[in-house]
Parts: sequence; C-alpha cells; structure tokens
Amino acid sequence: MATPALAGEWRKVTGNASAGFVIGIDAASISGPDNARTANITFIYKEAKVYPTATVEYTVERREIDCGRKTTALRHLTLNSASGGVIEEADMTNPGTPIATNTIAENIANAICKRQWQSSPAALGNLADFFRAQRAAQLGK
Repeated sequence: MATPALAGEWRKVTGNASAGFVIGIDAASISGPDNARTANITFIYKEAKVYPTATVEYTVERREIDCGRKTTALRHLTLNSASGGVIEEADMTNPGTPIATNTIAENIANAICKRQWQSSPAALGNLADFFRAQRAAQLGK
C-alpha cells in the first residue's frame, strides 16, 4: 500500500498551499457497507515534517468511517518520503471516534460516504502523479 505508484482514482478532498497540506482520496478504493466504509487517504504536506530519524513528505492512511454513526477510525498508516520510500508503516486498531462538524475529519467522511470531493483538478491514476501535481501547486510551480 505504501508505494507512490498506488494505482487508483486520486482526487483532491481539501487543502491548499496556505493551509500547508492537501488531502486526497483514492475514489477507486472506497469499499464496504455504510457502517464500515473504508478508503485510502493521503496527506501531502507543503513543508516536510522533519524528525530526528526521517523527513516525512506525505502519509497514506486506510481510514474507516461509520457513515450512520459518524465515527472515524484509522486502520493503517504509512509515513513516506518524497521518493515514495516507506519510512514507517503500522496497522492500527483504534476505536472509532466521533466526527465533529466543519473539520478535516468531516471532509474525509463526506468523501468516503457521499463521494464529495473537489471537481478540479481531474482525477489522477496513481498516487505518484497526484503527489507531484499537488506538490507543484503548493510550491507555486
């Protein structure tokens, strides 16, 4: 799951250069019943998160949403470098937490449950292309 070539239908959910991040969703990965719908999500940071042992450019998450109860749970997390190298990867067993209104979590839930995302730019076929396009937009290129 961690490869930057992760094929799918990558679409922008929210975020911009001034926010410091962009959130994308692989629309092709949305699956499951309303009470346990899952999808791959990416957070692309304008400025890398620098830690003592690594520099994280983006994350890929497997997020689970209960569309009726409006709860969210992280099921898998991968920290990645700009080249797509996996820095760290972990399965998660977090319980679902309530989704507050007017939050990033609500934007993600609407993308997974209602297929609501930004209409522009057009979907890109793999995560590597989505990352490059969003990073260029963040840096004004």
